[in-house]
Amino acid sequence: AIYQYYSALTLRDSELTANRALEGMGGALYSNYTAFEVVLEDNVLHSNTAYYGGGAIAAYWQALEMHRNLFHVNDVPAHGFGGAFYARGLWDFSATWNTFSGNNAGYGGVIFSEQGTGLEVWRNNIFQENSAETGGTALWMDTTAPSMTNNTFINNVAVDEVSNIGLVNTQLNFTNNAVAYAS
Repeated sequence: AIYQYYSALTLRDSELTANRALEGMGGALYSNYTAFEVVLEDNVLHSNTAYYGGGAIAAYWQALEMHRNLFHVNDVPAHGFGGAFYARGLWDFSATWNTFSGNNAGYGGVIFSEQGTGLEVWRNNIFQENSAETGGTALWMDTTAPSMTNNTFINNVAVDEVSNIGLVNTQLNFTNNAVAYAS
């Protein structure tokens, strides 16, 4: 639906549904190498798919804010990364009051985040009924030092390995979160 390269973007009160990246990443939004901030607020991203990663969004090397969005039933095949969202090299990232439900991927049913170099904050989000074939039904992280506070993880399912959160080379600050019915 949207390809963004080195430009500012504010996406607000929009619906991105049933978009596909047949051979790449970012079914609804592909955002790459921008010196400007990208802001996503009050959107619905539903039933988007990508072949390799980021069923709804793929974001590279930028600052990104996501607030009060619904990511629902986005998908990446079993070999791919980040059912709803794939991130690489974000230097400033904030996600608050989002709902992630029914998303699926091989790694990181909701989010696959790697090579983040700066602040990464997850606060007051809901991760519900997401799945991953190999690991990290909600999140798979290989970033500097993410912070997760007041998030809720409900009934997320990993088929093979790690449930809910998979960490690689990461120091996670996990405070006042609720995890229930994980398998």
